[in-house]
Amino acid sequence: FFPGTVPAGETLLLAVSRSGTTTETLRAVDRFREAGNGPALTVTCYPQSTLAQQADFALVAPDAQEQSIAQTRSFTSMLLLTQALAAVLARDEGMLERLRRLPGALEDVVDRLGDLPRRLGEDQDIERLFFLGGGPLYGLASEAMLKTKEMSLSYAEAYYPLEFRHGPMSMVNGHTLVVGFLSDTALMEELRVLQDM
Repeated sequence: FFPGTVPAGETLLLAVSRSGTTTETLRAVDRFREAGNGPALTVTCYPQSTLAQQADFALVAPDAQEQSIAQTRSFTSMLLLTQALAAVLARDEGMLERLRRLPGALEDVVDRLGDLPRRLGEDQDIERLFFLGGGPLYGLASEAMLKTKEMSLSYAEAYYPLEFRHGPMSMVNGHTLVVGFLSDTALMEELRVLQDM
């Protein structure tokens, strides 16, 4: 937590921790409160956790609790919960409607992919993976990298698409899988990076 980065005046801190016991997150909330900056809104999967108990406002997703090395359900649930919160605070009915349609849209994607995920997972020739995402999608690329490392102990890295073109792209060969999280705002530039592989 970097107190000097908090704007002057009343500020809302959003603190996220799956377990609600992450040391760094708890310290950040403590320091934020000590500075008297404003209320803390927390997102966690455990209602009795220290983080939830310390919060002025707590959003809890108990159904997202899981016992796994790769925390996929909890991450996805907390991401969707914070997106819904942002849509409500912004009074963005369009975003809320897109979130409501998400389960059906994901079923369509799974149907279109067919057995591709299984085939890629079984492909012993893939030695390294790169996940590319720009803007808000960089966080998803980083999370995909982390999950890949946790679940398969594979070499994986995350980059911004245009950053990847300048150096890391030289590591791509016939044993590399490159996954692009494509944005609406930079779609053509991101597609060009993928086409350059």
